[in-house]
Amino acid sequence: MESLKPDARFIGRISEALERGRMARSVILFGHSPKCLELTIAAAAKILVGGELLNTFAVWPTGKSRQISLAAIRAVLGKLHLSSLGGGRRVALIHGADRLHQSAANAMLKTLEEPPDGAFFLLSARRRCDVLGTIAS
Repeated sequence: MESLKPDARFIGRISEALERGRMARSVILFGHSPKCLELTIAAAAKILVGGELLNTFAVWPTGKSRQISLAAIRAVLGKLHLSSLGGGRRVALIHGADRLHQSAANAMLKTLEEPPDGAFFLLSARRRCDVLGTIAS
């Protein structure tokens, strides 16, 4: 059985965009394998923060409803507004953006539109149609 690896094309695009100074502040990756999505956005985050994962903040769906709560999003957003360790970039990893509770998605919108300096969002979801339209755009 072949072991899962991050999506090399996506990682290459992130590296290239960063080198050219054209990295988007938020990126969403779609795919059918949650584990592959997780590996891929974690690898992209590592590139964004220069290998040091201290400035990455991840959130996953939890609980019986398997949703990302408002409290979880507020915690991540709070960390993005703080200074990073070492003065580098900060990255929020939103695993399962299709599982954001409506209130969590609404709370995240303002920060997605106007992220703090040095802050990036990497989101993953299985299908675009399951992500709130304002988040996916």
